[in-house]
Amino acid sequence: MGLFEKLSTKYPDEKSESHLAPDGQSPPPYSSASSADFSTPSSHSSAPGTTLKLPQSFWLDYRWHSSTSFIGAEKGARDFAVTVPSRMNCFAHRAITLRDGSAKDSPALVSVKGQKGSMGRRSVISLPSTGEKDPGQDIVGAFGPGGSSKGFDVTLENGTVEHFEWRRSMGDEVKNLESGFQGWKLVRMDSPYTLSGGQEEFPQGYTSDGREIVAVAAYPKMFRNSPRFEFLGSGARGEMGVRFELVAAISFVRMYEIAMQQANGAAASASASASASASAAAVTA
Repeated sequence: MGLFEKLSTKYPDEKSESHLAPDGQSPPPYSSASSADFSTPSSHSSAPGTTLKLPQSFWLDYRWHSSTSFIGAEKGARDFAVTVPSRMNCFAHRAITLRDGSAKDSPALVSVKGQKGSMGRRSVISLPSTGEKDPGQDIVGAFGPGGSSKGFDVTLENGTVEHFEWRRSMGDEVKNLESGFQGWKLVRMDSPYTLSGGQEEFPQGYTSDGREIVAVAAYPKMFRNSPRFEFLGSGARGEMGVRFELVAAISFVRMYEIAMQQANGAAASASASASASASAAAVTA
């Protein structure tokens, strides 16, 4: 059974969902403003309601011709390094690694690579062990730009397993993040803040089926500017822990790389087709 079929079985009729916020209260207000203090690359604010490890909003300073790119709370900042061993094979089975610092040899926080035998349709996210109480975790998911579903499970620090799904989006969350960009939204399928279905309108920060949006990513057409990422809702309040933040961020980087690969492949194919047509026209002229 494929991932899409599994999701359909788990959620057979989303319009019949009637889950509300804990204790029947309205969900916490949607917020896209960051209040975290990132004075050093790996520091985070201990104030309640903020992200725990990564900036609530960050830019990916993607460097195609280098093995090292950077994540920063401000555009051009180098708060965390993102390394790829070889750009010649970065879309296959070489791991993309998010590091705890700006140096390319900083400790690894999380990595992702294509799953062997899946033809690029699935990826494996690896969280390294941090000790006996945290043996590490491998997460297999489908979150490339194509396909009908981009879901994966994450075992959070409290031991619960939650399902998340990346969806394409050009909604308000993407528009508010960066005008003129296209992108994706990360949906928390098992959120305690899920709204009941059947409503004509849902508040900002929720999908049309009442699911909570916990992160959003936006990138420009033609990939000429840096993409941007932001945690939202419970994702921005640090409720799901550091593991969730790392998995969300590295899956976004993976999706962006695959999107660029597909765009470059389409451009190369179009160029080859145009050249072939021109050559054929010259022969028959």
